[in-house]
Amino acid sequence: MIRWLIERLRRPRVAPQPRLSQREVLEIARSACASDALCDHLSLATFGELSGRLVWTVSSATIGQMLEVTVDDTSGEVLAVQRVGVR
Repeated sequence: MIRWLIERLRRPRVAPQPRLSQREVLEIARSACASDALCDHLSLATFGELSGRLVWTVSSATIGQMLEVTVDDTSGEVLAVQRVGVR
């Protein structure tokens, strides 16, 4: 039993593959925040896991203020839109 557990822990973890493409996610994020001035600067998209869900985090590469949009990879639903930084 312990040997089985050790073998399982030593196996390399397979990274999950995204369902949505980076281009699709950028389009979803830009449509979700179309009224915001920083929306034009959304260009950075990273894929990862957040609270057990596979999500994309799309952000703007600006100094001072940043816009961050979180998109669920499974459904394409926008989970959060928030401004981060100095206002």
